[in-house]
Amino acid sequence: MDYKALPERWSANQSLKHIMVLNEAYFPQLKAIIDGTHKNPFIAPFSKTTGRMLINSVVPGSKKSATFEIFEPSNYKNTGPVAQAFISHIAELRSIYDAMNDTDLKKTKVHSPASKLFKFNLEDCLRMLILHTERHVIQAFEEIKKMNMS
Repeated sequence: MDYKALPERWSANQSLKHIMVLNEAYFPQLKAIIDGTHKNPFIAPFSKTTGRMLINSVVPGSKKSATFEIFEPSNYKNTGPVAQAFISHIAELRSIYDAMNDTDLKKTKVHSPASKLFKFNLEDCLRMLILHTERHVIQAFEEIKKMNMS
């Protein structure tokens, strides 16, 4: 799963690591929302636009863009098998989502771990995490298919 069809592309493992690094960067805010200690950041006037732009940038099939350094796969610290860690990660993400069942997704605000200037509502954050995960799982499967064809 470390095969790369092209040097500038991520391998399947790198795609999964990137998903986990990005999602886990949001975990402290998401867990604070669940335990009631989260405080909404001051919201900039364009927070709705920021959330929508963020979502549009990660929709599967949208134009590829560079990631922030904080979200690079090289920041992944787990040393075990990546696929197994990814399965556990998705289970944890699901439990976080389930625990937010009664949370007002539009009134609860978060910021990007990459920059506190990027602020948006929780609904946009969760949607972005889902779409971003889908985008890179598709990318990982594409790399696996190329590996099997070579």
